[in-house]
Order: sequence, then structure tokens, then C-alpha cells
Amino acid sequence: MAVSFRAFGVPFSIEPGFWGTAVALGVAVSVFHDPGLWRWVAHPDPFGLHHPAVLLAWLPSLGLAVLLHEAGHALAGQALGGHPTVELTAEHAITTVPETASWSSSQRILLFAAGSAAGLVAGVAGLGVYAVAHLLAPPAVLAVVAPVTRLWVWLNVAWGLVNLLPMLPTDGGQILQEIVDTATGRPEHPLTARLGVAVGVVVTLVATAVGYPFGAIVGGALTARTWRVAQTHGAHAADAALQPAIDALVAAYQDSPGTLVQRLDELAALRLRARSARNLANLVRMEAHLRAASGAGDDAAALLDAHPAVDVPPSLASFVARELTPAQGADRWWARAMPESAPVSDMVRAHRVSASLRDGARDDAIRQLDAWSSASRFGELSAACVWLVERHATDAARWLAAVAADEDEDFGAGLQALIEATTGDWVAFDRAFAASRATVDDPGDLHDGWAGIGSWWFHRGAPAVAEPLLRRLDDARPTCQSAYNLACTAARLGRPDEALAWLDTAAARPDDGTLAGLPTDEDFASLHGHPRFEAMRARHAPTEARVHPAVPGA
Repeated sequence: MAVSFRAFGVPFSIEPGFWGTAVALGVAVSVFHDPGLWRWVAHPDPFGLHHPAVLLAWLPSLGLAVLLHEAGHALAGQALGGHPTVELTAEHAITTVPETASWSSSQRILLFAAGSAAGLVAGVAGLGVYAVAHLLAPPAVLAVVAPVTRLWVWLNVAWGLVNLLPMLPTDGGQILQEIVDTATGRPEHPLTARLGVAVGVVVTLVATAVGYPFGAIVGGALTARTWRVAQTHGAHAADAALQPAIDALVAAYQDSPGTLVQRLDELAALRLRARSARNLANLVRMEAHLRAASGAGDDAAALLDAHPAVDVPPSLASFVARELTPAQGADRWWARAMPESAPVSDMVRAHRVSASLRDGARDDAIRQLDAWSSASRFGELSAACVWLVERHATDAARWLAAVAADEDEDFGAGLQALIEATTGDWVAFDRAFAASRATVDDPGDLHDGWAGIGSWWFHRGAPAVAEPLLRRLDDARPTCQSAYNLACTAARLGRPDEALAWLDTAAARPDDGTLAGLPTDEDFASLHGHPRFEAMRARHAPTEARVHPAVPGA
């Protein structure tokens, strides 16, 4: 478990893995450090690295030296108006200051230099203690104090000087990057990493030549890390010409994903030309989402399979899975959306249950609901709803009893709303749903859950039951999706003018990708041939990439 605390208003976090790395570093220093290079202290083992007192002091001294270094960064960031956090893990010790993007180049250089400055000050203070001990301490005390203070000086001075080497990701490398980027007007200029690799090779060769194996190991490790950064910066440089187009697509995707369905070919072309891992991952995830939204779930799955290094969040895996049938491998994507080692959102589980019911896999739906109900009390409520919709009274009663056993006010109100919706008492439902929204931490989650319930009713062939619920949810939080669902409901109930009015409403709201399914949505079969509907279909006509029918939006 990580240890967290605040000092000078700065939050610090130390993970257990940091101490494992510290022990490993201590072993490496003890084995590979050659004192022959450091004759500036008249002692056969200048830093007393094998002295019992040093062995006991190693972990606290190293931990404090690293904390002081990061505190230097943090206090400088705080003085410049930022809100820093410090994190020590097995892989790194890092200070994060979110505000640096808006700072001047000189402010960022000051931030980078402050850590080594703090370490050098601490090292000089240690030298003072060392000198005073030699003058005043009795021999017995000096025998312990001298090696510990020498260790302290070495840790702080060495840590500070190594961090000032112009290699990435050290502080010196960050300072050099800032200078080069400012001079060239180009972020992440690859020259910095190339210079860092050259410096690393020199440091490693010099350390090897003078017989300092520990220095050679450190130099080699930093050179390898800088080389990896150089590769990344080279890829970013190669993407520089693509960046405006990529940025435009990302902005369009964030504002209105549905509009990008018409530009899938452009997105795919950019993906094939992108070299940096960051750009490639963003483009792959965007394209997979849009292909699934256009009904091509198998194409989306194939694209993600072709890029195994790209992280697929559960929400995207769930979205892809619900566009696939079991024969197309939906289960594999549901497994990816619902990893056993991570908490799974209620909406991912809702999609999974809905897909199982859609495909007639009742046993699978039962297993999913059992798992969901044990992980979430909202799962109990949803299980009750599913079986009420499915007209399985015994199963519904079992889950209604489980929900009733919960004393939380929001779930009590939710249960009351569920029962009243089932009996059609919408006045009472409005009252109960309002009570639910007033007591939950995030009313949006409750809204999404009830929207899923309305969709279940609709897809199980009861649009007349779903419609009042969907109307109330649209009143509570109007979106493109909610208006589209009401259009589907009106079309299914044989009210074409009302369906077209709801489609106009959906089109007037920010498109979240919902309208991409309009041209092939079978919920609107009764509107085929209607001039207004055909004009809408034409505006959202599929591109050549959209070769599969879209899934209904309700």
C-alpha cells in the first residue's frame, strides 16, 4: 500500500516498489562501486559502503535524498503558482505540475533545475557536518558519523549531478529540450535526444576506461532510455506534417463523433501514415469506435486486433462487442471489456446483459446478472427490471426482494420507481425518480441506468411501455440519443409525424454518433418513402467503409 502525506502543502506518495528498487540499487552500488576513483577523501573505502552503519542508513538516506530532490522541484513549482504532486514508484521519482504548459521557458527551466539545486545544497550541508565531526567528535562517534555523512554527501551530490546530465528524461535533458525547442520553435525537437545519446555514450565509455563499473552501468541505462525517447521524438517529427489534420479530426471527434463517419477513409489514411505511438493509438481507437457505430463491428474488432499494442478501454471494447454476434466473437470482446482484475462499470454490464437477451442467450444473461448483482446494488435493481420486462415473475421477485433488503434511500426510491413504472403509475414514478436523483452522488449514472431500462423495454417488443420512461428521461437530460430513441419509439407505434419531429430534435442537438445509424435503422421501416425521412437518410448516407447495417439506436 502506498504511503501518502502532505508537506509544505504538497501531496507526496511513496509506493512499496520504490523501496524494492532502493534495495536493488544498494546491492548494485555495493558490488560495482570502485572507490579507487574517489581519492579526494583519505579513506580506503571513501564512502564506507560496506560499513554496518552505512548498511543501516542506506534506505532512509536514499529515500530522504530522493524526497529532497523532488521537494526542490515541488517547492519551485509552488512558488511559480503551480499545484505540484510528488510520486515515488519502482520505475521513477517524479514531480508533476499540471500548470507548466502555460509557463514561460525560463520558468520551466527553473523548475527542472530546482531538484538538483536542492540536492547539491543538502550535499554541501553534509560536508559541513562531516568537517565538524572530524574536528569535534570523539573517535567512537566519528567512526559511525563519518561514513554515514560521506554516504549522504555522495547520494545528494551524485543524484544532483547525474540529473544535470543532458540526457532524457533527466532534469538536464529537460532543460536542454526546453532550450532547443525554444530556439527552433518546434516541440520535442529530436536534436535533444540525439545529443543525449551522444553524451550517454561518452559517459559510459569514460566510466569504463577509468574502471568505474557502476558509472558505466548508470551511463548505459540512461543512454538506452534516451535512445528510446529519440525514437519517439523521431516518430513525432515524422508526424509533424500530419499533425494539423490529426488535430482537426480529434477535435471533430470530441465535438460530434457522428460527423466523422463520413470521413472514415480520411481517418484510415492518416492512421496508415502515422508513426508515433500516441497518434497511432488515438487514430486506431477513433476509427474502431466509428466503424462500430456505423454497424461494422467485425471491422472494428479486426482493426483493434491488428494493433495489439493499442490500449482498448472497457467502454470501447463493450461498444465493439455489442455490435457483434456470438459467431463473430462477441464474447472475446466482452471479456476484454470486463477484466476480472478491474472494476466494471454498470453500463458495460448493462450492454452485456442486453446483448445476451438480444441473442436469445438467457442462461448467459442470468450468469451476467448474478455476477452484476454481487458487485453492485444497482445490478440488483437492473436484474429485477430485466426479469420484469422478460415476464419471468419468479426471477423478478427474487431480485426485488434483494433490492428491498437494501436500506439506502436512493435504491429504495429506485425500487419504488421501478414498480410504479411497471404498473404505469407515472405520476408516482416522477416523484420516486426525483427522490432517487436527489440522493445519488452522480445523477447522470442513475439517468443512464434508467435509459438502459427503457431500451430493454423497447427492444423486448414493448415500445408503449418504454415511451413514458424515455420521455421523462429526455426531460431530465436531453441528448441526441434520447431524442433519437423517442423517434424510434414513435415510428414503431405508427406515429410518423411525431417520429420525424423527434429526429429533427435529435439533429439539432450535438451528435454523439447516434445519427450514423439512421440510414439502415429498421425501427424506421414505416417511414421509408416519406420525403422528409428520405432527405434525412441522404444527409447521413453511409460511406463505402460502412458496409454493414447499423444497430438500432434505441
